[in-house]
Amino acid sequence: MQVDGNVIVRGAGLLTHRHGDEAGLLLDVLGDITIDPTGVIGGDGRRYPATLGPAAGSPGSSGGGGGYGGAGRNAASGALGGGTYGFASYPDNLGSGGSDDTGSGGVSAGGGGGKIHLISPGHIIVNGTLSANGQNYVSNEAGAGSGGSIYALATEIGGSGIISANGGNATIGGSGGGGRIAPYSCSQNIPTSNVLANGGTNFFGVAEAGSIEQGSSTITIFLQPDSTTYTGGDEVSLVVDAIGDGDLSFQWRREGVPIVDDGRFSGAQTTQLTISPIDCADGGTYDCIITDDCGSFPTIPAEISVLAPSDYDNSGFVDLDDFIAFVHAFEAGC
Repeated sequence: MQVDGNVIVRGAGLLTHRHGDEAGLLLDVLGDITIDPTGVIGGDGRRYPATLGPAAGSPGSSGGGGGYGGAGRNAASGALGGGTYGFASYPDNLGSGGSDDTGSGGVSAGGGGGKIHLISPGHIIVNGTLSANGQNYVSNEAGAGSGGSIYALATEIGGSGIISANGGNATIGGSGGGGRIAPYSCSQNIPTSNVLANGGTNFFGVAEAGSIEQGSSTITIFLQPDSTTYTGGDEVSLVVDAIGDGDLSFQWRREGVPIVDDGRFSGAQTTQLTISPIDCADGGTYDCIITDDCGSFPTIPAEISVLAPSDYDNSGFVDLDDFIAFVHAFEAGC
């Protein structure tokens, strides 16, 4: 949603998105965003539903908790909590649901938190609530949902309210892991103790906390790396173009891990990363962390897929050796 002006949520107002909408709530304004003391911009439980999501809890006589930024807690039955996924630097996912109590005969688990993106060239002032919390267990011994995601970009982020993506609570079932929060601003004027991505609790302890990552609001990215499919053996280049305050530095990453130049990877700390030749094992999610005088800011993650070539061993011929090389790569997990 684009707004040519200011947005103020006051009274008992609630600004949210539909349940299960993976697009979430995107609010891109030309003015300021203000949440008054009793106002809410939130996606609590707006989620992947119970038992669903990339890291939903496992089922059992008491269900496991959902995971996202932090892992969900296991249930008393031994049903596992869900793991983690997504990027701390670019929260862009719904939270996963907990799992139902399989003996309850109905939906009893909590869903994950929603997805909120707020972008303003001015101020985001939170005196009320900005939240994407996971849902508590509904009944019986079910698991709870994980926290969702909150991404905020503004010149100033301030106020005395609460920003939270906490996991949901349970009893004997697993509690939900914390979500992911990334406030990008060079003027962070909200108390750090008011920004929360805690794991939920059950009778036995606390689920894993999620992630909170702050950074620069003075970096503008003009060219993002593209999500593309390549064939093994290709030469691949990922490019970024940006400006910021002072000299910029760059660090390319794959699956969140910094890339180091070697025989095939080059330009890992420049505007252009080159992989030559790319291999099937190089597929995954790539991004670049850009740093200026204020702090760091990420590109949007790019999904790189790599198809196996027919001449799999690059011998110049398509023969039985290519099949053998493919089998070896497959067994290695490519």
